Amino acid sequence: METRVSARELERPRIRRTLRRLDGPDGDIYLLDSGSTKDLKLEKVDETDRRLLRALDGTTALPDLEENFGPERVRGVIAALDTWGALEDAADDDRIAPDALERFDRQLRYFSDVSPERSPSQCQGQLEQATVAVLGVGGLGGWSALSLACCGIGKMILVDCDKVERSNLNRQVMYGEADIGRLKVEVAAEKLSALDSSIEIEVLSTRLESAGEIRTVVSDAQVVIDAVDWPAHYIEHWVNEACFDLGIPYISMSHSPPNARVGPFYLPGSTGCYACQEIAYKRQYPLYDLMVEQIAASPSPGAVVGPACAHIGGHVSLDLMHYLTGIAPPSTLGIAYIYDLRTMSYRQEPIHQEPDCPVCGGGV
Repeated sequence: METRVSARELERPRIRRTLRRLDGPDGDIYLLDSGSTKDLKLEKVDETDRRLLRALDGTTALPDLEENFGPERVRGVIAALDTWGALEDAADDDRIAPDALERFDRQLRYFSDVSPERSPSQCQGQLEQATVAVLGVGGLGGWSALSLACCGIGKMILVDCDKVERSNLNRQVMYGEADIGRLKVEVAAEKLSALDSSIEIEVLSTRLESAGEIRTVVSDAQVVIDAVDWPAHYIEHWVNEACFDLGIPYISMSHSPPNARVGPFYLPGSTGCYACQEIAYKRQYPLYDLMVEQIAASPSPGAVVGPACAHIGGHVSLDLMHYLTGIAPPSTLGIAYIYDLRTMSYRQEPIHQEPDCPVCGGGV
């Protein structure tokens, strides 16, 4: 194998556990990466290098590997593998509490695969320290909160004024028949705590009626999930105003089968805002103001189905996990994805900053 200078010092080098080893003909070894088409072929590997490859399982410290196989050989093999992205440092496991290490094992492997710049312990630590405000814990907010709880979010602020109704049960996954009549935030807190007792949960059973009230509720959050639907149209402006005033990013979503919308993820100082979108809507649709007036006057008659809520909530929580860990920008950053639920085809609806926007001024 070609000798290169290693990009980093690994205490206990380990071949990434998601790679599959295949022994090929003529002494070749393949490391197959199921997450991409970038497989590694090691040609005509001799027996000593084969033993060294087997020893790269994270149980042996680098000095011991060098003593067993020789410093030059070890450094060369490790440099070649690490340059390709085939290695991780098993010593990072020691920086994670044993219970968390076992619980999030598969998630930590994902972090190792997609973000060599950040260690899995750093990624998981970012999630454990994060506070997410979930405005509305119905079909969309409930699925989003549940998915984030699976990831190990440290704190959630749950806000909803409604009680569980029988008609909720076709899509609102955290509630059952025995919960009918109970406050949604209380039941949701119980379900999330049952899933992960380490999550700190703050519940507010209140109706949000102004940007000022929202500003108070979300002021300690790193990110906000906008899944509240009352009062239609006005609530979007209140959330937008509060979050941009505080400099807190938020993500919105909606559901009107056969269509589902995920995003945009609004990032103050980087993207436009909801008010920018509305300015654009008014240019495109002459009847926009009349439509908004009628929407705000009556409840939505739209259909809603459970699987679509799961799809939307999963997309939302994945984007927030990427954002909070820093391993990737949210796919919805400044963009809404509009899905056709029958075919899963989609179109993108980007935000264009408006220079005369009264909230963000179009200045980023």
